[in-house]
Amino acid sequence: MASTQFPPNPGFFGIIFGVTLSLLAGALLAAAHLVAKPVEVLTVEPKEPEAGVVYFVRGVKGGDWERKVAAMDNSGVTVRFSEGELTSWAERLFAQHLMSAKAWGALKAEAEAEAMASNLNLRLVGEDVQVGLVLDRMIGAADAKLVVQTRGAFVRGQQGWGYRPETGYVGALPLHKIPGALALSSSYFTKMTPDLSRAESIAVSDGVFVVRMQ
Repeated sequence: MASTQFPPNPGFFGIIFGVTLSLLAGALLAAAHLVAKPVEVLTVEPKEPEAGVVYFVRGVKGGDWERKVAAMDNSGVTVRFSEGELTSWAERLFAQHLMSAKAWGALKAEAEAEAMASNLNLRLVGEDVQVGLVLDRMIGAADAKLVVQTRGAFVRGQQGWGYRPETGYVGALPLHKIPGALALSSSYFTKMTPDLSRAESIAVSDGVFVVRMQ
């Protein structure tokens, strides 16, 4: 009678390793599910937000931002930007950043960079600034959107004033609940906001973004 062969005992560390891999695989699948989960894109705050639903409320665009940006070359001047002016200014700067990146070296890059930058949106929420980018997904439904958004404030650091996100989402995946994720991605969100390192003070009050220059 032939003896039955059993696989070798994996041992304690083998079991731990297998469980760890399973947990990591499960975490990755859960994260991918949240990234792909649709985000409700609105123009006004929902009156009755649904539990478990992530919303992105667009701000307005447009205004005489170029004249105000030019005025910031004067020392001690205080410049007030509306939500629309701030978004339009950030959109122009973001397009220039995309153009300067190596990945956008082709001749057709200018139109592509401007098209992507046009999806950038800033909104003034209380004393915070919401930064969002709405992108067309490369897979799935043709009308599906991927929303990358954060909410934070401009704070003074060693390099001057800069944008610091406090919460962030990629789709419905909360970056601020993943250790280190928001810190690692903060530099990308910073590139979506104007460089105000030379400012003396920055404040958001009554829906107006106020910058006082040194």
